[in-house]
Amino acid sequence: MSVKSVMTNGVVFLMSITRAFAQLQDPAILPIPGSNSIPNASIPNGALASQHGVELYPADNVERPHTLFDRIEWSRARAEASRVRQAESDRKYSAGSVSASELRHPVSKAGAALIQKAQRLSSAGKRAEAIEVLRELLTDSASAGYARSLLGVEYLKMGDFKTAIANLKSAVTLMPWLPANHSNLGYALCRMGDRQAGEQELLAALKLDRTSPQTNFLLGVILLDKGAPEALVHLRMAEAEIDRAHLALAVFYARLGEKGSAQDEVSAYLQSAKSVASTDVQQFIAYVATLTAPASAFGFPAYVSQ
Repeated sequence: MSVKSVMTNGVVFLMSITRAFAQLQDPAILPIPGSNSIPNASIPNGALASQHGVELYPADNVERPHTLFDRIEWSRARAEASRVRQAESDRKYSAGSVSASELRHPVSKAGAALIQKAQRLSSAGKRAEAIEVLRELLTDSASAGYARSLLGVEYLKMGDFKTAIANLKSAVTLMPWLPANHSNLGYALCRMGDRQAGEQELLAALKLDRTSPQTNFLLGVILLDKGAPEALVHLRMAEAEIDRAHLALAVFYARLGEKGSAQDEVSAYLQSAKSVASTDVQQFIAYVATLTAPASAFGFPAYVSQ
C-alpha cells in the first residue's frame, strides 16, 4: 500500500471518528429540569437542530433588541459568532485540515473495527457490551486513547461521572489534541462540582475548536452564575444548533432587566419547540432568572468561588 493511500485512509478514518465524537458529545448537552424541579413549570428536554448551517439571525418575525445597549451587544456578539464560524469552517474543510498530531495517531484496522462495533452496540442500547469491547482496546496502544474517550462518553450517558472523569483524564493525556476529550471532561467535572477545573477544560476545548456548539453552550450556561458578559458570546455561538441556548440567553437578558430581549429569545425557542406551551417557558425563565445560581436549573451544582 502506498504512503499516499495510507495517509488518505488515515484522514478518512480520523474524520469519521471526529464526526462520531461530535455526535457522542450530545450527553454534554444538559436537560432542562422538569416540573418536579421548577414550581408551576414543565419544560421538556430540548433537542439539537437537525440542520447544520442554520441562519444565525432570527426569523423576520422575531423582534430585534429594544435598547441601545442591547442592540450593540446583540450585533457585536452575533457578528463575532458569524465571523468565527466562517473562519473555522474554512479551516476545517481546507485540504490541510487534518493536523500532524492526528496523523501521528493512526488506528489499526482491527482497532477501528472494534471501535465501530462498540459504537453499534452503544447505539443499540447495549452499553455493558460496548464497554466490554472498549476495555479490550485498552491493551492496544494505538487505540487506547480512542477507547478511553469512548468509555468516558459511555459513563457520561450512565450518569457515572466519577468513572467518566477517570477515563476522560486518561483520554486527554493520550490525545490532548481532540477537543471532545476536553469538552466532555469539562462537563463531567462541572457536574461533579469542580467548576474551576471544568471551566479550564472547556476553555482548552475551545482553543482547539472555537465553534463547537456543545462546548460553547456549556461554558455559556455556567458563566451565567458569574454574571459574566462572555456568556452572551458563547451562547450566541451555540444558538444556531442548540435550541436550549435560547433559554439560557433569555435568562441572561431577564437577569439584566432586558425584558424585550428575553422575550425575543423565548420566541426563538418556541419556533423550534412548537409542542411546548409558551406559558411554561415564561414560567421557567421567570423562575430561573431569580436564582443566585441559574446554572443549577440546567443541571450544574452552584458555583463556588475558589
